[in-house]
Amino acid sequence: MSNLDKITEKIMKFAQLRYIKIIMNAFMSVAAFSIGASLFSLLRSIPIPFWQTFLTNTGLTDILNIPITMVSNLYAIMIVICVGYEVAQSFGAKPLPAAMIAFGSFMILTPFNANVAIQNGEEVVRGVAQNVIGLGPLGSQGIFLAMFTGLIAARLYVFLIQKNIKLKMPASLPPAVAGMFETMIPAGLVFIVFIVIRLLFQATPFGTAQAFIYGVLQAPLVGIGATPV
Repeated sequence: MSNLDKITEKIMKFAQLRYIKIIMNAFMSVAAFSIGASLFSLLRSIPIPFWQTFLTNTGLTDILNIPITMVSNLYAIMIVICVGYEVAQSFGAKPLPAAMIAFGSFMILTPFNANVAIQNGEEVVRGVAQNVIGLGPLGSQGIFLAMFTGLIAARLYVFLIQKNIKLKMPASLPPAVAGMFETMIPAGLVFIVFIVIRLLFQATPFGTAQAFIYGVLQAPLVGIGATPV
């Protein structure tokens, strides 16, 4: 067996690891949204002067930007939902509750403030707006945190469900109603874990989980990938 065959075999074995496969499947699911948005990007970018003038004069440029902006600014949300879904499906649990719990856990870690700049004549006033959610943590900056949160939150949920840590509902209840109440305790316990994680990060110089993951892990890795060899 050649060295190339050995490397290929190791890569294939790595790709078949459960959590790697979960992340791969999640990104494949999100790819549908990205491909859909890319079609609008292609329409907007056709390099024909007449077409560009038409888009500008009719306001279609702004309309075509809507799906592009939606995907780019909400990419982390799509990732965390898909990862949570894939985790539960991999372990034989109901995937939709796990996806929603993963999403809720991610939002618990998301800061409810954002840096803003307001133009006041020639003066620009900068500050921090409270009780708002900035798009930065929900987009590409939050991808790594979304992956980790989806994996941890959904796996905790599956563990609690498998250990029967849930409300026991009468058999006479419809399955949809019983399932809603059975999810209550696991979801609450998972949320408590992530509230504690949020408070721990608030006590650090980073302030938020997003800032820690992006500053320590994601940004350096992106920088390495962008560095020419």
